[in-house]
Amino acid sequence: MAGAPNTAVSSNEAANFVDFQDVWLAYNEQLLRENHFAVEAIDLKVKRGEFIAIVGPSGCG
Repeated sequence: MAGAPNTAVSSNEAANFVDFQDVWLAYNEQLLRENHFAVEAIDLKVKRGEFIAIVGPSGCG
């Protein structure tokens, strides 16, 4: 997993979005040890007022 980039935004710009970079998720420690991730290295920029859902093939999230 990469380190966080060194970027800066103005406080006015930062109030308009949330930026997720290089996000990984495993649901428990066993899955983490086995390298089974539900989410692998995703980047998201969510603007104010937007809604984001991450769902699997069955439609569950």
